Amino acid sequence: YRTVVAEPDADALEAVRVGAFDVITFTSSSTVTNTAEVVGAWPAPMPTVISIGPATTQTARGTGLPVHTEADPHTIDGVIAAVIDAVADGRG
Repeated sequence: YRTVVAEPDADALEAVRVGAFDVITFTSSSTVTNTAEVVGAWPAPMPTVISIGPATTQTARGTGLPVHTEADPHTIDGVIAAVIDAVADGRG
């Protein structure tokens, strides 16, 4: 497979830039890198950031993102469970 940077919808991109969301998830290092490239500066305050696993967490932190939760297990189902937990705990 190959990773390509998408051309985001202008309204969606602006929503990300102003932090108009509660949770952001990353499922690979390339999604972190490409999102950081497209978005530019991360919004403040940051939403809850959920990573799928250790490599993605390391990449996210390298771009200045504070990862709040790492999925366990390191799968899409784990990411979904982490989002549900964050929302239930009032973090998202």
